[in-house]
Amino acid sequence: MRNYTYDVVVVGGGAAGVAAALGASRAGARTILIERNACFGGQATNAQVTAFCGFYTRGSKPDQVVMGIGEEVLARLRAYGADTRPTISKSTGNASIRFDPELMKLAYDSILSESSVKYLLHTQLIDVKNNDGIIEEITCIDDEGHFTVKAKSFIDASGNANLVNLAGI
Repeated sequence: MRNYTYDVVVVGGGAAGVAAALGASRAGARTILIERNACFGGQATNAQVTAFCGFYTRGSKPDQVVMGIGEEVLARLRAYGADTRPTISKSTGNASIRFDPELMKLAYDSILSESSVKYLLHTQLIDVKNNDGIIEEITCIDDEGHFTVKAKSFIDASGNANLVNLAGI
C-alpha cells in the first residue's frame, strides 16, 4: 500500500477546501487536497449551483467584502472573459455572482496547478485512524488502489463532515 506524509490534509475540493489548501500551502505547509469527484468546485461545478452569494453587501449599491482567494477565483474568471459583477435580487436585495460552471472548473484547476498543493481527484476517503480524538492518518482509495496519508493537521471541507464522521469525533 502507498503511504504519504504531509503537514496538512484537506478532504473536499469545493470552494472552502480549495481556499484552505491554498492558504495552508502559502503559509509553508506541505499540503494535499483530496476530492472524490472529477473536478474541483463542489456544488458549484458538480451540482450546477452557479451563483456565489456573500461576496457583496446587500442593497442597490453593494460593496465587495470578500477578497483574498475568493477574489483570486473571480479574477481568474474575468481573465477567461466572465462577467463577475453582482446581480441584485429585486425581492431581497442580495447580491450574487453568477458564473459558468465550466469556467469555474478551469479557474480552480489553473489556480491549483500554479500552487504547491498536491491534489487528487477521483479519490474517496474510506477510513480514519485517530488517537483520543486526534486524527493521525486517513485511508483513501483511487484508481490505483488504497493508500494512507499521515499529517499534523486535517481539515474536513467535505460538505458532509465525512472526515469527522469516520473519525467518530
